[in-house]
Amino acid sequence: MSDPFDPDRFDPERNEPDPLEQFDLDPDRLTDDFTFEESTDESMGLSSENAPPELKTMFWKLVLFYKVSLIGVTLGALLVLFDVRADNGMMVLLGSLALLGYTLYLSWRGKHRVEEGEFETDDEEAGDAGMDTGDPV
Repeated sequence: MSDPFDPDRFDPERNEPDPLEQFDLDPDRLTDDFTFEESTDESMGLSSENAPPELKTMFWKLVLFYKVSLIGVTLGALLVLFDVRADNGMMVLLGSLALLGYTLYLSWRGKHRVEEGEFETDDEEAGDAGMDTGDPV
């Protein structure tokens, strides 16, 4: 039986193909294969200036509620886990979990309001009226 660690077994003259040779790694050629279309958010109607103020308010309220609830859940769990003011930690944890549940409900309700088109501006409604829906006339 041969020893796999035998130094005589290693042949430095053996020509194995370089694994990187099978790839063309020329940086100029790599970038030629990709073409990107220049587009701006304004061309797609995604500008924040176009958003209704009520939608912006709802968004930032949700951001604030998510941050406060996640920080509270983390802090409350750590206070309870390390038994440092565990009573206060439990109140913070339960209050933050309630806020997180309320925030999830607000997100769900807001998503349905957006899907129903409650926040559409006059520009979008005028643009949708002229679009072809594909229905035969």
